[in-house]
Order: sequence, then structure tokens, then C-alpha cells
Amino acid sequence: MPKNPKIFPITITNPVVEDYCLSHSFKIPKELMEIESYTKKNILAHRMLSNHIQAHFLITLSYLMRPKKVLEIGTFTGYSAICLAQGLTNDGKIISIEKHPEFVSIAQNFFEKYNYKNIQVIHSDGLEFVKQHKDLYDLIYLDADKERYKEYLIHLLPLLEEKGVMIIDNTLWKGLVTEAAKEPVTRKIQEFNEFLKTLENQIFYSLMPIRDGITLILKK
Repeated sequence: MPKNPKIFPITITNPVVEDYCLSHSFKIPKELMEIESYTKKNILAHRMLSNHIQAHFLITLSYLMRPKKVLEIGTFTGYSAICLAQGLTNDGKIISIEKHPEFVSIAQNFFEKYNYKNIQVIHSDGLEFVKQHKDLYDLIYLDADKERYKEYLIHLLPLLEEKGVMIIDNTLWKGLVTEAAKEPVTRKIQEFNEFLKTLENQIFYSLMPIRDGITLILKK
């Protein structure tokens, strides 16, 4: 990418390389293909959906961790929750929080259709939920309103088990974080990324160029 591009691409990685990676990796569950197709056809904001490269990352991490308790903030149409459910223990469970009732309904329909009884969707504002919540989780996935990422993290860290993992999506924000912010969301994500540097005594973290940027946090 040029140092000062005028226009940022939707994808920040090479799509040809991504296609090659997908053709040399395991096949994702068929239900994810259906959710992707439905979302693209019916949801105006379909770009919020995780792509297949991100699906591979989430599924692989879930299998590596074998989590028992997962918290997701931002269900959307259910794609990422199904990814994270792949490696759950037999008695594991995902709590997924979604503030838009139409997305709660869509995701719930997919979970029921494909018998994901280990995923529970709760209709709530994500931040209000975590402020009042006390349970601990092995794995937390944050993909909600970007302007409040810093506040989310402050309230989510106490809910993460020791050696637990948190995944935070969209932390490169189409590559716009590399430039002087021209709008509030970019500025807030930049502030969040800088804020992580102040927590190095509590967490190990890595920002990776997967799709729109994923920050992986390990609680020390």
C-alpha cells in the first residue's frame, strides 16, 4: 500500500493470496456459506459480515483453545458465533449479545436450523450488559460499536479468565488508522490501539492484518 493513498481498498490484504489460502485450507461448515449468501442478499450492511479467511482464523483458534465459556459482543447474523462454536467443549456455551432485534431473530433462526443449542443470543446493548455482568469467560470476541472499544475493554478484561483470550475485530479500519483521522470512528480506533500500550503489564497483544484487522489479547 502506498504511504499516502487517496483511497483505501475495502480489503487490506491481497485477495489473490487469500483465495489461494482458502483453496489450501479445510472447508468451512456449509451453514456459514448459507449465512453469507443470505446476508449479502438481504442485509444492506452486509460488509459487517466476517469473511472466510476470518472464519478460518476463528475456527482454528476455537479448536486450539477448546473453550468452555465464550462471550461474543455483536452477533449480527450469527456467522462468527458459529465459527467460535466449532471448538467448544461438549458442555461449552456461547453467550452472544446483539442490540438490534432484527439481527437477533435472524441469527436465532440459523442457530435453530443447524442445531446450535450451545449458542444463546441475548437482546441487549453490549456495553450495558458487560457493565452488569460478573461471569468469567475463556474466550471473548468483541465486534460491536467501534467508538466504545476502549470502554468495552475496561469492562471486559475483568470478565476474562487468567490466560484467557480476547479477539477484537476491525482494529485496522480499512487501513485508515495509518493516517491522520478524518472522522470520529477512525480516531476512536486509533485511541484504542494506543491505549493497549498502557496495559502491557496486564496483557500480551498483537494486531494482525487479517481482513479488517484483528487484535488478539492474552490476559497475563
